[in-house]
Amino acid sequence: MSTFAQAPKLAASGDQLYCPLSTIPIVTSFSIQNPSSSPINAVFIQISEGYDAQHDRLYLTGNHQNISSNWNQTTAKLQLNISPGTTLEQITEAVSNIYFESTNNSFRGERVFSITTGQANYLASTGHYYEYVSDLGISWEDAKIAAAQRTYNGLQGYLATLVSAEEAQLSGEQADGAGWIGGTDKNAEGVWKWVTGPEGLNGGLVFWYGGSSGYSPNYANWNINQPDNAHGGPGEDYLHITDPSVGNRGAWNDLRVDGDPPGVYHPKGYIVEYGGMPGDPEIDISASTRIYAAEITETSATYICGPNMVSISAEANAGTVYWFTAASGGTPIHEGTNYNPTVNSTTDFYVSAGPKGCNESQREKITVTYFEPITVINNNVKLTICTVDGSQETSSTFDLEEAIPMISSDSSYYFEFYTSQADAESETNMLDETLLNISTSSEVFVKVSNQSPCFEIVRLSLEVSSSNLPQNFIHTLSTCDNDENQDGLHNFDLSEARGTILNALPADQNYSISFYSNSENALNEINEITNEANFINETPGRQELFVRIENESTNGCYAIGPYVELVVREMPEFDLPEFGQFCSMQPSYDIIPIDTDETYNYAWYDEEGNLISNNRELTVTSPGWYSVFATSSEGCTSETKMIEIIDSGPAALTWENVRVTATGDTYEISIIDPELLGIGDYEFILNTPTGQYQNDGNFYNVLPGTHTLYINDKNGCGISSLELFLFGIPEFFTPNGDGYNDRWNIKGIPNQENFLLSIYDRYGKLLIRLDQQSNGWNGRYLGKLMPADDYWFHLNLKDGTSYKGHFSLIRSTR
Repeated sequence: MSTFAQAPKLAASGDQLYCPLSTIPIVTSFSIQNPSSSPINAVFIQISEGYDAQHDRLYLTGNHQNISSNWNQTTAKLQLNISPGTTLEQITEAVSNIYFESTNNSFRGERVFSITTGQANYLASTGHYYEYVSDLGISWEDAKIAAAQRTYNGLQGYLATLVSAEEAQLSGEQADGAGWIGGTDKNAEGVWKWVTGPEGLNGGLVFWYGGSSGYSPNYANWNINQPDNAHGGPGEDYLHITDPSVGNRGAWNDLRVDGDPPGVYHPKGYIVEYGGMPGDPEIDISASTRIYAAEITETSATYICGPNMVSISAEANAGTVYWFTAASGGTPIHEGTNYNPTVNSTTDFYVSAGPKGCNESQREKITVTYFEPITVINNNVKLTICTVDGSQETSSTFDLEEAIPMISSDSSYYFEFYTSQADAESETNMLDETLLNISTSSEVFVKVSNQSPCFEIVRLSLEVSSSNLPQNFIHTLSTCDNDENQDGLHNFDLSEARGTILNALPADQNYSISFYSNSENALNEINEITNEANFINETPGRQELFVRIENESTNGCYAIGPYVELVVREMPEFDLPEFGQFCSMQPSYDIIPIDTDETYNYAWYDEEGNLISNNRELTVTSPGWYSVFATSSEGCTSETKMIEIIDSGPAALTWENVRVTATGDTYEISIIDPELLGIGDYEFILNTPTGQYQNDGNFYNVLPGTHTLYINDKNGCGISSLELFLFGIPEFFTPNGDGYNDRWNIKGIPNQENFLLSIYDRYGKLLIRLDQQSNGWNGRYLGKLMPADDYWFHLNLKDGTSYKGHFSLIRSTR
């Protein structure tokens, strides 16, 4: 068991608020005891935490016999050199006169001071001691052994394990030199562990994974682009505080176990840490104090809507809050966490915190932003909506945006609608639609805002009104469908209906009237009929229009209902025959309209324009032009229709006016003089009076036989007919027994006609007599063949008509 002299016991107090750019003693009280009465040669006072090497320093004030001081800027340590014979009281007085100062006007955070009589640096936050040991060229392994062999006032030494920024600064930036510390990744490349001290127990503490782009699970202080394992393989596996000339002062790099001599990567020593090991004694050989800067921890930058008093605040971790109008200089305008100035423009305030009378602390800006206030015409607005007269609907739809002009005319404002004032103020449960359907009167709240945070809440009352017009009120506009289409659609002037409706309303109010095609449009005020002077109904025949009446005096709806009916009356429809005629056997002609409505009233006029009848049918006794129009029971008058009545009669058909011309084996039939037929308009046909007539009386290629010629009067005055007998007299025959043309006979005589046909030779000798029972002459006389020659015939009909002629008998010669 090692033994050591009992070190002096130190005690100090001091937890002071510091004013930047000022000086302050490091202790408020200090005491020292020396149980062993061993000489005290030095006292070391160090800024062990928060040190700012550019601005901070410690110094001894006053004259102290037998005591001198020197300041080490690198280690932030003030050393009191004590001559023999110096009393504890003198040491106490000297320590009490050590001051701290900083030239940093942005001083922040804290400074922790350690006081000890030994060389090792003391860190109050860990309670450990740290010592740099110079040993040029020592390997990491040897440094680990050497550190473990060192003790400090009974505390076991080990290669330092720097697990916090405070340790890293004290043993790195503020160390007397560069050297080894207790980290390695020799067991697993890229897995860096603290393997010494308390952290090295139980397998070590991992503080880094990977290379230069790796990460730390707790704390690491690698230099730039470190660790880089520059030599690869089993190479740079040991942790080293980099030479101050390389990269960031006090940062780490990885080296091989022996370093890289010569140069800046050649080890120059190692850092020993004392404290925290099992079996270490409790010692009180050091003391620590603290100063700190008061800081503003929270501010409430705010805004104001229009000139007014505003509440702003600032919180600090300590001291008094001071308010200024400038970023630096000047005197405070207020003290305290809360300030209530009156503001009429955007204003910057500055706050700082510190001890009483300290105006040098870092200031924070608090801006009170000024916005023009939201101005509204009225904070209580009412919308009135009507139910539709005669409707079964139990609810009404409000267009909330109709209230906007009553609230404000500023186009830059936004309007949001809520069902409660609380929701409007908190901007929760905003209505998604501005069309709101309700069954009873209600209210909503309108939040009026712009791009600023200012707003106003307006109460919007929604009232459901019912109609006050007379029950079953309706105004009918009617017209005849007298345009060219006659499709049940017609133009209307709605101004007449407007006047009638206004006359039915109370005279002490002002009203506006608008027309709509249906109740939904009227309720929602959409698709208003704007072409009132020339509106064309959309439903053929009949259409109702919904009227919305607004009370301009109260800015609300007065009534909605189907107060206008549009009626398009049908025009009378009838036809007349194309023309009429007198037949020679008739004394008059009846003109009867076609497809008529029996309720029409008619007016008939002659061609001189004289009214001659109001009856549906007109009987005329003379030809000419007649006109008529019809009027319906609704007063609609048709267009005028006209009919011509002409003279006509049946055809006078006689034999004398018919020409029959033989053309070989056929005949032509024609009318000699059509004018002799009569005054009618005639058409002609042979044999079939119900067939297709032709307009002229000429027929060609008519076969022999009995035919009937029919002549029809196109005007309906009758059909005339004439029977015609067309005989076919062969010019020759060839009775040579070949079965073709072996007999001669007259063709076309009806079977029932009695006739006598006599045949003679050229000398007048009677050869044979034939009648209707005969089938013709076979060219024989008394059984003998007659020679080829011309022969004559004589035909006698029963009516006494006779015909004569000749024909040839031809025999072939071989």
